[in-house]
Amino acid sequence: MRAVCVVPASSVTQEEIETLLAQAAVFDRLVVVDNGADELSLKSIPVTGSTSLSSIRFNSPLGKAEALRIGLRVLMDESNYSAFAQLDVHDKQPAWQVKSLIERLKQTGADLVVGNRYVTPLEEGSHRHGLMLLFCSMVRLSAGYRLSDCVCGMRVYSARCAAAFISESFTYGYGLELEQLFIAARNGWRTVEVGLQSRPQFNSTAAEKIIENLHVLVVYARKALDQRYIHEMLAQMKARRSFSIPGQWLSLDGPLTSNSLGQAKTVRIHIKLDMLQRHEMPYRCVELGT
Repeated sequence: MRAVCVVPASSVTQEEIETLLAQAAVFDRLVVVDNGADELSLKSIPVTGSTSLSSIRFNSPLGKAEALRIGLRVLMDESNYSAFAQLDVHDKQPAWQVKSLIERLKQTGADLVVGNRYVTPLEEGSHRHGLMLLFCSMVRLSAGYRLSDCVCGMRVYSARCAAAFISESFTYGYGLELEQLFIAARNGWRTVEVGLQSRPQFNSTAAEKIIENLHVLVVYARKALDQRYIHEMLAQMKARRSFSIPGQWLSLDGPLTSNSLGQAKTVRIHIKLDMLQRHEMPYRCVELGT
């Protein structure tokens, strides 16, 4: 199975680039797309002239998703590849692990294999644990995929997935990984998960990442939505204040809510019990320090 990889690069260090290049032999072809990264960090990568390693450079930031689409288009035009990988340029999840995702793609016949950074469960009550619970619950309810890490940047997929990600995606930023799940679900494709070795993630998540992921979730719910309410909800989420996601967006009776207590000192993410029972999901309620 010939495997190729696209790496959107932005705000990277020379050490991260060198670590990636040292593992480039995992792939038959690797393309790094400069999404506003410091050109000096990419000086070790040839722009042209290499059959296995090259970079695409732009003068201004594109957004992570657009950088990936450009890299995929280049690879789709070059040859017939059977496995497409994507990963972030940082080395929290070393690139050599993509081999296990490629092998799972081959063994299972799945179209999309997603990395799981949380083989060791996140600490309950942490900010990241609450976000994973919220995002994965909504993905399960909307797309039917039961995943522990729905926004991991390391994943492998088939050629038909790659073609769909080029032509059907709309996001330009951090909502990329979630959107790929919804596109795969819309096409009826199978998704599986593989555990990764991963260095600890940051305890908190940047507000713009939360907002872009929520935007993707809302769009793919495909309901008539109150645009003013959406903007108010996003503002509350960014400020770590109370917000709720109406259940009708996901064809549910009850809402998904996040209640801020004591001037945002504690956040409780609560998913209604009877709603979860209908979808065979365990009841979860966690308090998050903010």
